[in-house]
Amino acid sequence: MSTSQAEKSVEQEQRPLPRLKVRYREEVAPFLRESPWVGRGPGTFFPPKFETLDNQYLGTLVEMGIIGLVALLVFLIAPAVLARGARRRTTDDGDRLFGQMLAAGSIGMAVAAVTFDALAFPTFARMAGFMLGLSGAWWMVARESVGEMLPDGRPVTASTAPAPGIASGAATPASGRPKALTST
Repeated sequence: MSTSQAEKSVEQEQRPLPRLKVRYREEVAPFLRESPWVGRGPGTFFPPKFETLDNQYLGTLVEMGIIGLVALLVFLIAPAVLARGARRRTTDDGDRLFGQMLAAGSIGMAVAAVTFDALAFPTFARMAGFMLGLSGAWWMVARESVGEMLPDGRPVTASTAPAPGIASGAATPASGRPKALTST
């Protein structure tokens, strides 16, 4: 080992290691005590007044509280749940692989959000929304392909699937429109 390499290794050993968890806990704790459920408000914890938190979950907890953190977790984990559900419904190897790929990509994004302020980057935010939409669409395609039935006996298709907010069975089988909209 040369003297320059030995000097570098001695310098590295003498430098203190960053204590990120302790530092973050000390900086963030007062804000969490102040408003744990709803946080400070979106976009209120940013440089130059505050140090950038390189952890999306911690930043969300400070800005939007526990409620916002739960919403973020649902936003990032729901695509994996939907994709795995679609994967279990299909029998074709290519379809199953596509479902697994969507699930793995979503989990990868959720894990990566620990390492940086992910939603501060528009590409990450848009990709997370895209993954949610794609996984939901794939879940619906898989549901149609296995011939699942609605409670009234009709097969599930894109046109017969109950719309969000409309109770199952509220549509007239002949028209596919809610009963309140059909003329008598």
